[in-house]
Amino acid sequence: MELKLNIGLNQIIGLIRELPYNDKLMIKHQLDNDLIPKFKNSSLTLNQLLLAGPVMTEEGYNNYRELRKQFNKWTKKLSV
Repeated sequence: MELKLNIGLNQIIGLIRELPYNDKLMIKHQLDNDLIPKFKNSSLTLNQLLLAGPVMTEEGYNNYRELRKQFNKWTKKLSV
């Protein structure tokens, strides 16, 4: 048998406020453990982190170069 509850966040907070102090500490400890940033445990160096990031494709680089040429032409027209 399964029971599903539709409880809002405000109701959960209200229930937690009614708990004894030690139970609140236990909940806080569990939440702190769940909310530890994943990068904190990682021993990646900055170089490794940058190399693991997204890379521009050849097509994207060609589009960037074309847009840069067009932008340079446009700015030269404005400055004349």
